[in-house]
Amino acid sequence: MTEEEKRHSVRVAARLEIQYRADDVETEGFIDDLSETGAWIDTPQPLPTGTRVDFTFELHDDQADVPITGSATVVRVQEMVGMALEFNEVEPEAAARIRFWVGALYFGQDPAELF
Repeated sequence: MTEEEKRHSVRVAARLEIQYRADDVETEGFIDDLSETGAWIDTPQPLPTGTRVDFTFELHDDQADVPITGSATVVRVQEMVGMALEFNEVEPEAAARIRFWVGALYFGQDPAELF
């Protein structure tokens, strides 16, 4: 994905717990903003740029019991603040859920109330 394509992804403020693993070390954090192409993770101990992570998080939607899972790469780091993840692998159905959830929030709706 080019830098221009990344900029066109709608981002919304979110506060979602995320579990992620890199090199057999599991950690938790919070998603502070989310788009269909990635997320900003609030963590005082960000991973180095280029690190591949596997992640799991839950959306507050009608499928809240089905977590979003996939893999991502750390593309930006702000020491003691957080890191930006670019999603590499997310199942198509999960990507559609993220897109719908982000779109609902972007247009001022509560995704949980749409079901």
